[in-house]
Amino acid sequence: MSEDHLEELDLAFIEPVMPAEASTSIAPRVGRDEMNLAEFPFALLSDRAPAGMTTLKFEDTVEGKDGKPIRRVWTVTGSDEFGLPVAADEQVYVALMEVTKEQGFDQRTISVTRYDLIKRLGWPDKGESYRRLRAALDRLLGVTIKAERAFWDNAKQRYVDVGFHIIDDYALYDEMPGRKRRGQQESLPLSFVTWNQVIFRSFQAGNLKQLDTAFYFSLKSSLSRRLYRYLDKKRYDGKGVYRIGLRKLAFEKLGMSRSYYPSHIKQELQRAHEELLASGFLKAVDYEINEAS
Repeated sequence: MSEDHLEELDLAFIEPVMPAEASTSIAPRVGRDEMNLAEFPFALLSDRAPAGMTTLKFEDTVEGKDGKPIRRVWTVTGSDEFGLPVAADEQVYVALMEVTKEQGFDQRTISVTRYDLIKRLGWPDKGESYRRLRAALDRLLGVTIKAERAFWDNAKQRYVDVGFHIIDDYALYDEMPGRKRRGQQESLPLSFVTWNQVIFRSFQAGNLKQLDTAFYFSLKSSLSRRLYRYLDKKRYDGKGVYRIGLRKLAFEKLGMSRSYYPSHIKQELQRAHEELLASGFLKAVDYEINEAS
């Protein structure tokens, strides 16, 4: 396959199908996603970073309002102590956004409990999950994103150069794994997470989209979840078909390994496509040769 292949995706369904296990008596979970964080990756697709990897860089070119091209660069750097965010950290971000939506997006600091977050994530209620959650918050706290004409300021309707973290601070009070009784949970001091001010200003400017978090967490792989978040954003232009270069999708939007050949990219994407097709989120996936190739 030529490296200039285009991938054409027909996004015909307005809403994803809810997980088969979900009871109809349970209300759908609807969270939010910040548009800039849906456009470019901020975490690896794997559970750990390759040795020596501390930085990820993504870039693309879009057409500005004046018709001139805008080159966007998105650089993600992990802290020396905690490293780059990994796949599970993206899930924690989605859970935090769900909590923030429920609390009204009216203040940077949200009240949480570890038990509630673990439950939202669908992780087992045991000590390892609590350690995993704390490690995820450490990485989200330590990561630095530098966006060069790659962060859309919705209030001013233009791209801006910014550098920011995802969260600014957090506190996790002691909770015994397995404490489920209502009275016990309410007697505990509430833990909290504070969003970075750059991200929070974007929230307040309305640079958000709905996200079906029940559907997101029902997906089996980190690649399926990343692809869903990215394509779900692209549905907002109202078009039924979204077209993008195969390598651009894989490397700049999903964060797949740049060592992959097009045939390997297609092989890896096939499982994610099959999952989104089976759910009804996608109607069709077609590959075709770029006429310019």
